[in-house]
Amino acid sequence: MTADVKEMFPQVRIRMEDRDALRYIWREDPSCELKEYRMTSVIFGAVCSPCTALYIKNRNAQELQKSYPAAAKAIVHEHYMDDYLGSLDDVREATQLAADIVTVHKAAGMEMRAWISNIPAALAAVPEDLRASPPVNVHVGPDAFVRTLGLIWHPLNDTFGLGLGLQFLRKAKLTKRKVLSCLMSVYDPLGLLTPLVIQGRVLNVADDATRLKNRDIDLSQWFSGPDFLLLPSSEWPKEPSMPEATSILKS
Repeated sequence: MTADVKEMFPQVRIRMEDRDALRYIWREDPSCELKEYRMTSVIFGAVCSPCTALYIKNRNAQELQKSYPAAAKAIVHEHYMDDYLGSLDDVREATQLAADIVTVHKAAGMEMRAWISNIPAALAAVPEDLRASPPVNVHVGPDAFVRTLGLIWHPLNDTFGLGLGLQFLRKAKLTKRKVLSCLMSVYDPLGLLTPLVIQGRVLNVADDATRLKNRDIDLSQWFSGPDFLLLPSSEWPKEPSMPEATSILKS
């Protein structure tokens, strides 16, 4: 299940004694006199805003922990800023948890909305106006997906996907710069593509080391990997074959 808090920052009020730190001047048009104002709620752009909003979110959950223990735990540990991403094995438990999360956030004046689940029955206790319907940010079709914390999530089959953005390479001439640009632009916080992406990065290190080998440059200042990467890839050591399971058992 996923959801997010509607306009999280404006829901947090600033104490009267702290509002002087958020003073600004404004006028409707150049002919008017400048007037001095103070912000009354947390604003975007202030360094302290995320920390303040998270503190309020967690403090509210902790105060209601006895009444809603599962929801409080989910709010503290399964939220990333204003986004919630959670998973349960039992549909009934998920239904109750979603309803409790909405209730706990409501106690702090926060509206938990845009609920999406790969099993719609899990959102039966969530008011329809808080569900993602119509799903504005969901791409419909046989491969319908929604972006969750930067990742692509397919609710229909409950799988994650990754957008590599390689369309421009189909007609473009491949260069080392373009390949490296693609490698570095892969957003993979869970490391799902590491076994594939690391091969390109290792080859890049080996290529740079090989081309610089005959130059008057001290590679030890820039390179700290295994020595075989300084050699052409054709001279790299081969991976040892795995022993048979029977030999492992015998040893």
